[in-house]
Amino acid sequence: MNILIAGYGQIGKALYEILHKNYNVDVIDPYQNKEAKITHHGYDLLFIAFPYNGKFQSEVYRYKSKIEPAETIIFSTVPIGTCAKLDAVHSPVEGKHPKLAESIKLATRFFGGSACVKTALLFKNLGIKVRILEKPEFTEFLKLSSTSLYGLNLEYARYRKEVADKIKMPFGHIIEFDEMYNDLYKELEMPEYSRYILTPPEGNLGGHCVTPNAKLLDKQHPSIFLKEIYKDKEKNGNKKHN
Repeated sequence: MNILIAGYGQIGKALYEILHKNYNVDVIDPYQNKEAKITHHGYDLLFIAFPYNGKFQSEVYRYKSKIEPAETIIFSTVPIGTCAKLDAVHSPVEGKHPKLAESIKLATRFFGGSACVKTALLFKNLGIKVRILEKPEFTEFLKLSSTSLYGLNLEYARYRKEVADKIKMPFGHIIEFDEMYNDLYKELEMPEYSRYILTPPEGNLGGHCVTPNAKLLDKQHPSIFLKEIYKDKEKNGNKKHN
């Protein structure tokens, strides 16, 4: 099985770490001029792992036409409908940076679109559970909504901290109460009621995925909740921008 990973950021590096011991894997990066690492044109699979931007679709087309892979899987976070236009399958990556390789090994690997027979078998052979959904739009939305839910909970943690400060209550009481709450519903075998337990952010939300993903989703499917995640804020005299 010959695999080409296009993009060598955190996702690309995690995929390489997982795959290179068992398969023939080459790496390129459109933003780092790593074209020289393409050793041949007989790639079975093309894995896209570079960030979405205005040139994303043209870059994917370029690599697809250059190597003509049997399957193209996009691991990047993209707007809903992107992979259908590119005739590609989408696979969202969840997990905490920088432990993405471990996260990919532990999580069920979701694929949006059925044209991933070889890729699905590849991950199954590595002992990773696989779930195939009917359309790439489904997993594209799942990824965007997942990071946005996290961002919204961060903003709510900020709000709770503001109120706690006003009434002179230690924020630790909130954490203690939420931990008790989660323990209770675990004992009741009702884990669906579990809550995030988060430290309130200072200033605007940083990172490279939460706020950009909220903007992408809000552009296609507007929501006041999404706007709360990425709107500019000034908290405690500390203003940050993504």
